[in-house]
Amino acid sequence: MKSAAKEKKKLNPSLDEKINLLKGKMELLKRKAKADEVKRLNGKRIKLHDLVTSFVSKGWPEDYETLKSNITSIIEE
Repeated sequence: MKSAAKEKKKLNPSLDEKINLLKGKMELLKRKAKADEVKRLNGKRIKLHDLVTSFVSKGWPEDYETLKSNITSIIEE
């Protein structure tokens, strides 16, 4: 680790700035990816909640096709 730090100090200052800039961009991309994942999961949670409340309010459908169409309509929203 110490040798890597020494090598970094020997680098041209402009290269060091570029490295730091790239590290910053990597962190930004990681944060954006995490935010997108949270948003996607929240959307799925909302759809699941809608599906459950639909079954609670209307009751469980008797036939498979009605069940399938209810689930499909909620997922497509």
